[in-house]
Amino acid sequence: MGGKAFQNRLPNASFPRLPPSAYQCVKGHLTPLIEQFFAQVSVPREAPEKIDYGDLDFVVCEPREGRSHADLGDALGATERILAVDGVRGICHFAIPVASLDFKDALPSMDGNAFFQVDVQVCTSVQEWECFVGFSSYGDLGMILGNLARSLQLSLGHSGLKMAAPLPTSPPLTLRLSSSYPQILAFFELPVEQWTQGFTTQREIFEWVASSPFFDVRKLSSRDSPAPFAKLKARDIRPMFQNFLEFARMDSSVLLYSSPRYPGHTALDMALEYFGRRALYDFLLRFAEVKKYVKASFTGKQVEQWTGLKGIQVRMVMDEVRRKLGGAELLPVEIDADSNIDPIHVTLAVWENAMFDMPLDELRQLVLDTHDEMSKTGGLEYDWKEAKKQSAARKATKTT
Repeated sequence: MGGKAFQNRLPNASFPRLPPSAYQCVKGHLTPLIEQFFAQVSVPREAPEKIDYGDLDFVVCEPREGRSHADLGDALGATERILAVDGVRGICHFAIPVASLDFKDALPSMDGNAFFQVDVQVCTSVQEWECFVGFSSYGDLGMILGNLARSLQLSLGHSGLKMAAPLPTSPPLTLRLSSSYPQILAFFELPVEQWTQGFTTQREIFEWVASSPFFDVRKLSSRDSPAPFAKLKARDIRPMFQNFLEFARMDSSVLLYSSPRYPGHTALDMALEYFGRRALYDFLLRFAEVKKYVKASFTGKQVEQWTGLKGIQVRMVMDEVRRKLGGAELLPVEIDADSNIDPIHVTLAVWENAMFDMPLDELRQLVLDTHDEMSKTGGLEYDWKEAKKQSAARKATKTT
């Protein structure tokens, strides 16, 4: 931001901050150029009362066929660029000489080595693009709401609202609640209409945030507060965010919101219900417990100790136990794309689910009974010659 992406590449260049009139002029000039490369182009809404700008941020998606990021840099007149991989989510930075602009006379007086930086954030879907634009709008508002969410055991960022803590699955999963920014604002009970219409002052934004029933000024009232606001390092606190902290600590009108109407510990449960994630959340917790239990209780070593068997016969008994408990058929689970969970990581077999409801003694008895049955019926006999023949046939198939 503010030319910092190019401080090593252009050490002698200047990246002067632009006043609002010049900034709007540059935005109006570049927007139609970028629209030639992407079907969806937006500039997040600027923070009110901002006196100047260090760079210009575009958020885009749906690239037009045959147009590359390098071509975009050429169209913008950039002499330096740092490109994301074409077609992949990422950010492109462009350094554009002020002297190359047709309307440079409308800009403040600048030397011949002056540049301004344009950042183009490339999203992979319209849904991601809309959420990214929403979170990035109105300066530090996204940061303010992100910290409010964190105080409720939630996490709000460019990709949407998530649970802050990963679930204890393997691998650990972070459950996304929503990537619809208007829906997220509605959950916080913040008037979406006001957000859409815009704000003319920072104070309007601060009062709008403080109107949420989840807002708790007590978590901001002291610099020694353990709340996430107080844990930010000084370099991370931007001017607008700092103004918000001062508003929350010092403005007497905020005392109207000093007692949150919803306790923080209930917010997570409310979010699961509001966004329709309760059933999936419960399934994921059960999934984690089932996998943990099965991994600890039903191992080759454990079956070997119970039965006295060795080698392939242990596996044969285990396979038969799995079959008796329902086999490898997977339990159905509804997972929509917005939850940010790959179904491959939450596959639960019928036999695993059934075993979870069995005490260890009952599982041990099932293994012993299965062992006895297979011993009597010859189920533990293994045809090594046939096995080698099948293995050789499989290898031959792979090499042809």
